[in-house]
Order: sequence, then C-alpha cells, then structure tokens
Amino acid sequence: MIYVGTSGFSYQDWKGHFYPEDIKNSEMLEYYSRHFNIVEVNYTYYALPSVRTISSLVRKSDGRVRFSLKAHRDITHSGSIPEGIFNDYIKGIEPITERGLLDAILVQFPWSFKYKSESLDVLRKIKEGFGELPVAVEFRNSSWDSDETANLLRELDLAYCIVDEPDIKGLMPLRLWVTSDFAYFRFHGRNKEKWYNHREAWERYDYLYTREELEEMAYLIRKTHEKVPKVLVFMNNHPLGKAVENARDMVELLSEEIAR
Repeated sequence: MIYVGTSGFSYQDWKGHFYPEDIKNSEMLEYYSRHFNIVEVNYTYYALPSVRTISSLVRKSDGRVRFSLKAHRDITHSGSIPEGIFNDYIKGIEPITERGLLDAILVQFPWSFKYKSESLDVLRKIKEGFGELPVAVEFRNSSWDSDETANLLRELDLAYCIVDEPDIKGLMPLRLWVTSDFAYFRFHGRNKEKWYNHREAWERYDYLYTREELEEMAYLIRKTHEKVPKVLVFMNNHPLGKAVENARDMVELLSEEIAR
C-alpha cells in the first residue's frame, strides 16, 4: 500500500492554513491523524526518544497514523557514533514498535557526508545498530550517485530515500532505486534560488508543487509501487502549510492505492 503524510506536524505557521487558529500544540497530532495515515517525526533527530513522549504520540493519534522516526543527529552528524545510542533509541521508541506502528527510521545524512570507505563503515554500523528495524537512508551529496551505493544498500537491506529537490550540482539527483522491501519518497520542493541563499533554514523548503509536477511524481510512485508492497511518501515543503496542501493533492492522485 501507499502511505502519504508530511515531514513533521507541529508547525506554528500551519495555524490558519491547516490547523484551526486556536488549536493547542498538544492537539495537533490528533487533528493531523484525521487527515493523513502516516507522519514523519522530527523530534527524534534533536533529542533521543523517551518512552513517555513516544507513548504520548501513540495515544494522541490513537492508532490512526503510522510513523517514520528520524534517527538522532549523533548517529548522522557527529562524525563518531556514540556508544550505546542505538540501544537507547530503540528502547525509547518501544511504544511504537510494540504496537506495530513503525514503518521506518529515517537516517538523514548532511551534504558533508560523502562516499568514502569510512562512510561505508558508518552504514554498516547503522545496519548492525538498528538490526531488523526498517531503515531508510537519505544522502544529500551526489558522490553517492553510483551503482555501488545502490548495491551496498541492497546488501545491507537499507531502503534508499528517493528525494525530490532542486536540480543543483552536488546534490543527489532523482534516482528510483529500490533497495529494500519498502520505498521511501521525500519531497523537499524545488526552490533552487533559496537552497543556499537564505537567512533561515526553512526558506529552502518554501515551495508549492504544481499539479503537473505532482502528477509526474505520482506516476513514478506508482511505478515504484509495482516493485515493492509498501511506499512511504512525505512532503517536507512545510512553510505555511504547503506540505499539507501538496500531501492532500498526492492522496487524491493516488487514491486507488492509498492505505486505508
């Protein structure tokens, strides 16, 4: 089946665009869960997940949404993976895994993470650390654009995160690699002008996909779905609720294949 949602859900600038103006932060996920069947959680990138917080997410969504959780930044951005971090992370997300609601852990690397032997060792450590949990890997640097990368991910049973982002030299191009038993799409928008030239990080994601652009991507998602039973699709163009608008459009375009 195909699951469509957004990268994150707790945005203040979604009030009035998606959420009611007077909604409390604590009510956002419950509201979100009435509209989408999956969500990508960002907080686990900034802080190690705690059983208490993860239990709250499960309770508020009441089983209506499935989850993708971002790996902690010490795994992807520290340069040296801390001892014991995988055990701590896995322990913290047990309320989701025990309910069978985890569809992926997203390991998002920065542009500075390039293809070299040390980086390949990092991928092997990640596979060993997360074990049998479903993991998707997102690369930003185009040095990973090779058959060797796809073959290694297949060997390790790590899903390749298919990214739609601006066509800029040095960034990963769109590659429809299927390297595990599920596929993972992330839409960052195509704001080429603001990708590097911005004051605030959110500006690079300030982009609304046109209907034609989404139709083209929906076709590629369907073609990918022919190869794997499950496809996860997330809109990360979050400013002012643009991700919600485009996620709704994508749900409509893929209505026959959307998981209910």
